[in-house]
Amino acid sequence: MATGSTTYAIPAAPGNVSARLAPGGVRVTWAPVTAHPPVRHYSVHAGQGSCPVLVPAGSTSAVLPVVEGQGLIEPRVEAVNAYGFSPAGVAPSIDVTGRATGRYANVQVLQLSDFHGAIQATPTAAGAAVLAAAWKQDRARVPATLIVSSGDNIGGAPPVSASFEEFPTVEALNLMGLDVSTFGNHEHDRPLEHVRRVVDASAFQWVVSNYSTLAPLAGQQKSARSLVMLRRGGVSIGVVGMNTEDTPEVVAPGNLTDPRSDTTIAISPSVRGVQSAIDRARARGADIVIVLAHQGWSRNVDGRPEGRLVDLTRQLRGEDIIYGGHTHQQFMSYIQRTFVAQVPNSGAEYTRTQVCVDTRTGRVVGADTEGVSTRDMAGIAPDPRVQALVDDYVNRASALLDVRIGQVSGVFPRGGEPPVERSGETPMGTFAAEAVRRTYGTQLAFLNGGGLRGTLPARQEAPARPTPVRPPPRLF
Repeated sequence: MATGSTTYAIPAAPGNVSARLAPGGVRVTWAPVTAHPPVRHYSVHAGQGSCPVLVPAGSTSAVLPVVEGQGLIEPRVEAVNAYGFSPAGVAPSIDVTGRATGRYANVQVLQLSDFHGAIQATPTAAGAAVLAAAWKQDRARVPATLIVSSGDNIGGAPPVSASFEEFPTVEALNLMGLDVSTFGNHEHDRPLEHVRRVVDASAFQWVVSNYSTLAPLAGQQKSARSLVMLRRGGVSIGVVGMNTEDTPEVVAPGNLTDPRSDTTIAISPSVRGVQSAIDRARARGADIVIVLAHQGWSRNVDGRPEGRLVDLTRQLRGEDIIYGGHTHQQFMSYIQRTFVAQVPNSGAEYTRTQVCVDTRTGRVVGADTEGVSTRDMAGIAPDPRVQALVDDYVNRASALLDVRIGQVSGVFPRGGEPPVERSGETPMGTFAAEAVRRTYGTQLAFLNGGGLRGTLPARQEAPARPTPVRPPPRLF
């Protein structure tokens, strides 16, 4: 983005990258990078399974640790500014077999957000079966792997999930190996009785740290927690969660009230509860603290990132990673020394983050990520167990819904083109608003773009019967 004579962008790739063996690992050197906004850090790593280090902007070299199992590696350097990570400058490959010191450990974190029940593969979504297969490959390459979600796993979902009270998605996430999720606003699209059933049905754990009470979320067997502690590869990990305080305004009245006790969950905009959970995680020996925040990055303006996700990161202390969501956009950078990332919605992408822990100090020395998109997952064979589950629900949904009730002359979008696809009047929006107006007998009816969850015909749903012929979907 340009303002006046200044052009703001992510940095260019560092040049003149070289590497040589050195005490403690591999000495990597590079030429400095100039950017607007200015470079704040350099991330040095060697891809999946490596142990990244983060160094200040004035650095032109760093020692990359070697961890057990590494052989021939390709050292890389990325410049980081407020807008994000540069492309990598790559050094020639170097053999580090037998050079591991045992001091450093790698943990891999896979993360998605705003899945919205997109278990069926479409031209824009990988689908649960392909995601499961991709995650299985990632875990095979890095056994010390944790899989997390920043909320909105369910709700705002295609009929294959919504028609069965979202349990197809919960079952799919169980098979996919999800470890921990926080709540998003859409987890509360139905009353708390439904939330409790979802929690009970989840093989993974739910965490949220800014609710006034967790008692209404306790099911018959399980409940949400304010802090989840896990271990991966000998490393202790604390996970905390935060849902958007806007939830009461965007769900049905009463959905946060438990009729059993007449208790209403208050969702705090303050980071106080999240900070308390972070502090407790550190007190319990966490080497890595991860915040799952259903809060989003919004935009970059005049060299500054903006959004609720950015604001809360600046308020917190003691966390290593914050994964955001809610705004359905991609953002990856460091804010202060906290690694921050979020990905687009509906399984179109997930993050694959390598985290390096100094086992002597119990502290993170660096983290680096890549966004794994549907294009990157092309060619991965779907996981057969997850595909069988999806196919079963698709067939059941088709029996209910795959009935011709009318026809359209083309593909009708829900709004404009990204990133403003929820803005502006559209024929489908006008049609839906008129249907609401007639149903309730009012003079006026307004619908926002967020309430229109797909095109007509739907991009998210592939009918079991190929007739009638549908126009091809638009790829946003």
